[in-house]
This record gives sequence, C-alpha cells and structure tokens, in this order.
Amino acid sequence: MRLGWELARREFQRNSAYRAATVSGLFTNTVFGFLRAAVLIAALRSARGGRIGGYGMGEALTYTWLTQSLLMVVAVWGWNDIALRIQTGDIATDFLRPYGLQSWWLARDGGRAAYQLIARGVFPLFTGWIFYSLIWPANALRWLAFSVSVVLAVVVSFGVRFIMNLLVFWTLDWRGVSSIHNVLMSVCSGMVLPVAFFPHGVSVTLRALPWYQALQAPIDVFLSRGDVGNVIGVQVLWVIATLAAGRGLLRLAHRKLVVQGG
Repeated sequence: MRLGWELARREFQRNSAYRAATVSGLFTNTVFGFLRAAVLIAALRSARGGRIGGYGMGEALTYTWLTQSLLMVVAVWGWNDIALRIQTGDIATDFLRPYGLQSWWLARDGGRAAYQLIARGVFPLFTGWIFYSLIWPANALRWLAFSVSVVLAVVVSFGVRFIMNLLVFWTLDWRGVSSIHNVLMSVCSGMVLPVAFFPHGVSVTLRALPWYQALQAPIDVFLSRGDVGNVIGVQVLWVIATLAAGRGLLRLAHRKLVVQGG
C-alpha cells in the first residue's frame, strides 16, 4: 500500500510539472467542447421531436462537456509507456525488480488520472455549466455513484491499455496496436457519439464491451440513464476481467521474453 501510494503521488507530481502542456490541452478541450456542442445542437434541432436515442438538448450538452472533462482522465487516446520499454528492451530490467509490474503501473496510472481530473476535468464542465443548461445529478447518492463509476472507468481503461501495451511483445512495434486501440476507444467508448445514437443492435453490443465502461458508463450514471447498480456491476466485472487478462498475458510474455535486436 505504501509503495502504491508513493508511486501515485510521484506520478501526480510528474504530470503537474508540465504546466504549459496542461494549459494548452485545457484550452483545446474547451474549444472542442463548444464545437461538439454546436454539432449536437444542430443535429437535435433537425431531429424529429428534438430527440435522438433518448437524448434531448440537456442530455446531449451534458454528455458533450462530460466527455471533454473525462477524456484525459481515462486516457482515451492511449498510453504507450510499457510498449516503448518493450520495444527498447528495458522491460527485461523491470521483470527483475521485486514488485508486480501490473500493480506498479496501475498505481502510477491512478496518480496520472487524479492529476488530469483536477487539472483538466473540472474546468471544461464548469465552462459548459456557464454557457449551457446542463443536467446535474439529483442527489448526493447519485454524485457518489458517479464518483465510483469514474474510478472504475479509469481502472477498466488501464486494464485495456495494459493489454494493448503487452501485445507489443509479439508485434515488436507499438504503432499499429496503438492505432487500433485509439479507433476502438474513440468509437466504442461513446467519445465520438453517444452509444445510444447508434442503431439498437450496435448500441447493445457496444454496451457489453470494455471500452463503453471506460467512458460512457459514468456519463450514463451522471445522467441517470439505466439502472445504476447494473452499470456499476458491469464495470466491476470488466475491472476483474481486464486485470486478470493482463496478468495472464504478462505471465505468458514473461515465459518467453523477446527483446528486439537479440
């Protein structure tokens, strides 16, 4: 526990050192929030009854600013630290150290996510609240459920990213794996469009996948869409599944370590 806390704290501090990058990223997130809001407003105004997939204007705008707030928290566009260490061969040194590789990186990712939530998560949502009529949870219990769902979303996202990074043991290059992950995460997580906007069969399928749990699930909890217990329960199942799969893949890679170059 002490090691995990120290790793998370140091990662938080490391991320906070890049203030210029944080400010520029925050500005970009906010600008794209206005652009995405404008697109959804136009779509809903042209839709029959002013609703698409159960989303009215308030739900769509809240969804927009929540995705802009959470996209860096859950690392929508990937994370290649382990993949780069595999490609250079530095991962062999990591295997010799007296700690679990998965728990080490999970603790660090928790520190990263905490910083991104504070530095780049609050301001976009606050901006959306100033300029638009957003929908807010009705009570403290819903806020608590949303907070739990965000934590689970970060862990599911880490579990998927960890697996994607480990696949570089067999591909020896991270670019292809990273590109596939970015496409899947952008489309299947509800980042590009709310999952409810897709045809019913596609929407049901996406809700069963881990990428949905990493972004759209906490948004659904925030907007009171669906049963909260079921949403969080599925997230917990995917936390267990992705971490277990990552651990199994790590064991397999450990048995037959391939270092590029010899």
